[in-house]
Amino acid sequence: MVGRGVCSKPVSGGQLVINKTVTGCFCAALCFLLLSCGGKEEIKNEIRVAMLGNYSSIDDKSFNQSTWEGIRRWARDNHLPEKNYVYQPSQVSLEASVLNLANLADRHPDLVIATGFSFAESINVVARKYPKQKFLLIDAVSNVVGNVASATFANHEGAFLVGLAAALKARDIKCNKLGFIGGFDHVVIREFEAGFEAGVRAVDPALKVFREYVGDFSNPPKGQRFAGNMYDFGVCGIFSVAGGTGIGVIKEAKARALKGGKAFVVGVDRDQYEDGIYDGKNSVILTSMLKKVDVAVYDVLSRVANGDFQGGNIVYSLKDNGVGLPENNPNLKTEWSRIIHAWEREIINGDVVVPGVPERVIKQVGSTGS
Repeated sequence: MVGRGVCSKPVSGGQLVINKTVTGCFCAALCFLLLSCGGKEEIKNEIRVAMLGNYSSIDDKSFNQSTWEGIRRWARDNHLPEKNYVYQPSQVSLEASVLNLANLADRHPDLVIATGFSFAESINVVARKYPKQKFLLIDAVSNVVGNVASATFANHEGAFLVGLAAALKARDIKCNKLGFIGGFDHVVIREFEAGFEAGVRAVDPALKVFREYVGDFSNPPKGQRFAGNMYDFGVCGIFSVAGGTGIGVIKEAKARALKGGKAFVVGVDRDQYEDGIYDGKNSVILTSMLKKVDVAVYDVLSRVANGDFQGGNIVYSLKDNGVGLPENNPNLKTEWSRIIHAWEREIINGDVVVPGVPERVIKQVGSTGS
């Protein structure tokens, strides 16, 4: 693929002329030189990527969108034409996702990306059937190591930081209740819950955190209903980790803010500040926990292009810039930002270890004698 037509390739804009008496060895050496000069760029320009997203839309303001943005950024930086990357939505049932993954693999792209832990089982099935196809599974660990790279994140570390922010805000407005809304009660989402609770308690152990799992990642009306119930109960701020369902949480907070309420939301996956603007200038988004899926996608695509792809789990943490807060946080006071950054340094240095399992789960395990 890389060496196609390389011996007739112009050099520095001029015509390549080879004397008839030039030996085959010299021609081979010249071809090798040209290959080493331009090969990497040619590979990058020819990379083909296929993304399988969950049943939310590509612009779900969350997980799918972050993945797609990572692909597009890599494509832009490496001059990849739009025809070289495709998006395929899928239901997350095993039958549907196996079929869709296999269809993408049949196209023989350089990388197939499965977006989310919901596809973990299906990628295990398909990766075994296509051992030469490279896969990237995001947010879960595949038990097929050879041709599957698994990108996971230190969700609890990022959630700890937004827990600090939410608690500082709650204390400032004299509120003693915060909320957590998750999509599914799954080990990955529990990491967010655990980190958030720990961050809240680091500021004020007396603050209460109420949790709800809505059982859906693509149901904004359901998210709005759950958020409304929480706000009615006296919760002032909600950390929503529910994909597209979180759009409804933001909508409810905006409706209340327009009426003078103090409701706020902590966004997730990407900076959702603009999504929370309710009066043309102010936003209900206090801050967002960035789960930098785009960073992971960009990194693995670079590994594929450079010939460095390896199967196995890659963990993106605070230290690796895999999770964190946005650079700009208009709703965070300077004093709060200083406090948060101090804790962040402690985590990166290893002086603070954030729990990845909620207290409720630890208590449940303890009560069973496990």
